[in-house]
Amino acid sequence: MSDLIQSARTAIDLAKKAGAQDAWAAVSRDRSVSLVYRDGKVEKVEESTSRGLGISLYVDGRYSSHSTTDLRPDRLAGFIKEAVALTRVLQPDPFRVIPDPALFKARPTVDLERVDPSVAKLTREQREAWCAEMDAKAHSDSRVISAESNLFSGESQGAAASSNGFDGTWDGSYVGYSCTATVREGEDKRPEGSAHAVGRFLAGLPEPAAVAALALKRTIDRLGSTKARRCARRWWSTPRPRCR
Repeated sequence: MSDLIQSARTAIDLAKKAGAQDAWAAVSRDRSVSLVYRDGKVEKVEESTSRGLGISLYVDGRYSSHSTTDLRPDRLAGFIKEAVALTRVLQPDPFRVIPDPALFKARPTVDLERVDPSVAKLTREQREAWCAEMDAKAHSDSRVISAESNLFSGESQGAAASSNGFDGTWDGSYVGYSCTATVREGEDKRPEGSAHAVGRFLAGLPEPAAVAALALKRTIDRLGSTKARRCARRWWSTPRPRCR
């Protein structure tokens, strides 16, 4: 993540050069993947990545915060220069100051265990196999007319830096899967049920087939259900006391 911390420090330097007395910048990078499987075949695969920067500016007793997804050096310099200029015309906010360095001095460096390395290593073949497993389980009941399975995951990384000595990084991951089943009931009813599991660690999730089994059970449990009986409302009124 050295590139992220360097980007945050560059943003701080640009803010100082533009006239800010202090600044706090954070840069993040995110990736998400989703594979949707419907009735025996892959329906949709999506993968997206994004980067962004947020910066807080302290200029002449004034404060503002800004964000951008365009991190090209020439664009970033212009963005921060304009942000500093805009901050100068705001109302003074003397009580808004950058955090005291004493608050982050000798801060803990314990690993918060927010990342599962196996999430980033998931292949399309593995994702498709798990979705196919859920699909097969959901279709194990002949009354099911359609089923959709989804395996989704994401990873994030970030870094922050300040003009008064702070710098730090963070990262995280998540993974999960879901299943939805639909059955036919009579001529016009289509009861539907779903289940999902999501967590930070892949090993902590239940088996995909177990999630599909729960979705199927919830769907079957809805067979024969009817709408709740509507009750007539009765409005009660009490006389209001007269006042002079």
